This record gives sequence, C-alpha cells and structure tokens, in this order.
Amino acid sequence: MLKKSEVPDPYYGNATNFKMVFDLLDEACDKICIQLENDKS
Repeated sequence: MLKKSEVPDPYYGNATNFKMVFDLLDEACDKICIQLENDKS
C-alpha cells in the first residue's frame, strides 16, 4: 500500500504501472492548480 505522499517508480513495471503513475500525477496537478487558484482569491 502506498502512502499518500508516494508515487511509485514505474521504470521496472509495465504499461499499467506507467498509467497508474500518470493518473496519480495528473490528479495531483489538478489539486495543486485548485489550491493555487484558491490562494489567489
């Protein structure tokens, strides 16, 4: 089980591992953008 702050290294995995990492990073980026927008106002 991953900790909330961990993103696994997909290098030794397969396409599914890369997709999982992409999805984690995509979601994190969305949350960062939302937080930045909220901090701006």
